[in-house]
Amino acid sequence: MAREIFASAPTRIDFGGGTLDIHPIYLYFDGGITINAAINLDSQVWLTGRADDTITIRSIDTGHTLECDGGVAALPLTGPLALITRMLRYYRPAGGLDVATKLLPPHGSGLGASSALIITLAHALLAYHGKSDDPQRIIRICNNLEAQLMGMPAGQQDYYPPTYGGINAVHYDIEGVRVESLDPDGAFLPVLQEHVLVTYTNITHHSGMTNWQKIRNYFDGVERTVESFRRIKATVSLFYDAFKTRDIARIAELLNTEWENRKGLSDGVTNPDIDRMVAAARAAGAWASKLCGAGGGGCMMTIVPPDRRAAVLAALEAEGASALDVRLVRDGVSVTVNA
Repeated sequence: MAREIFASAPTRIDFGGGTLDIHPIYLYFDGGITINAAINLDSQVWLTGRADDTITIRSIDTGHTLECDGGVAALPLTGPLALITRMLRYYRPAGGLDVATKLLPPHGSGLGASSALIITLAHALLAYHGKSDDPQRIIRICNNLEAQLMGMPAGQQDYYPPTYGGINAVHYDIEGVRVESLDPDGAFLPVLQEHVLVTYTNITHHSGMTNWQKIRNYFDGVERTVESFRRIKATVSLFYDAFKTRDIARIAELLNTEWENRKGLSDGVTNPDIDRMVAAARAAGAWASKLCGAGGGGCMMTIVPPDRRAAVLAALEAEGASALDVRLVRDGVSVTVNA
């Protein structure tokens, strides 16, 4: 019987510190922190061995397919499935293989879906080989391959929620990157869950290009961007304290500050449609809102009092957003092997 692997991993919502996870930006601010939480909009991967040397790839959510004879060495490094083919070229499974992938977040969500996908695929391919690896090494490989594909630096925070799950602070400094659970006993997860609402703005974004503009602005010395980075660093330190004390009201207050900071990084982080959604949510009783990821579109996280959840959702939908059934999750990547 052909070897079969199924792997899945969560994506994430991010609270603070984004863009400071891009090397080498955080080095210029005496290190950085990002704070995020894993959510149930999974990345999923199926691998099935074949008796020949053919590689087939099918992206269930996008509809893209690829069939290539001659094993992984013949796979192209460009095209709509290039992230997957680069992973296959790196991990080099022997013989033929059927690969199917599915991303549950909407396209252009800002939830770190592409990073979750390659983390899931890396763990699936290692299991296919009957091997394992250090999670931090897997993250480093995935980050480098994604940066190679994008042709620009790639942020690092998006690999940690799919790997570890839960609520985490990821610390970046000269010695490297380390992850710290902000909810080791799992008790804060349901409290945060009842206050967090995630919607899709129905405006897609390109996180790579949005981040690249911010990086260029920094190195060009655009004072607005440089000052926004300083404020993001200061705000995420306060976020860290608020998560440590599990202070929802303070987290909401800082989320508003974080959103204002992010809008100063570059043009295109927000637009009039997004501004109307944020204002509508606030008028309906929300405490805070910000876009997930690099901004420009995608998903919006809103912190609400539980008794205003329905009213805030209705207000966001009236402005064109769509509700998402999002739950915070404690577990990271999982792999099932059928030999």
